[in-house]
Amino acid sequence: MIRVSLLTAAAACLLVGLTGRPAGAGEVLRTYNVSDLAPGKGNARLEELIQAITSCVNPDSWQDVGGAGDIRPLAGGKIKVFQTPGVHAKITGLLKALRKLPPAKAGKPKQVQPVR
Repeated sequence: MIRVSLLTAAAACLLVGLTGRPAGAGEVLRTYNVSDLAPGKGNARLEELIQAITSCVNPDSWQDVGGAGDIRPLAGGKIKVFQTPGVHAKITGLLKALRKLPPAKAGKPKQVQPVR
């Protein structure tokens, strides 16, 4: 079973209030083990989780839209994140919320609009 879908991540986003401007200052690098949320080989599931994170957690703060934050997949089901401490706290909250949700059913993930 797939542990997370974009729809599930978007719902968790809304529940824990992760949108808005980043708090704090000064980016720091942190690695997260997300192998339980993005199982399987290759980066496809990690990329889906990364998309959910960047769509839900301070969407305007990531490099692809002109912000300073960066997120990359790593081997072994990990992601590397360069962000402010406030955004890291929100990412930790989102990952915790996703781990509490029941697994999503296998199938084609539904597209969701970014939450801003």
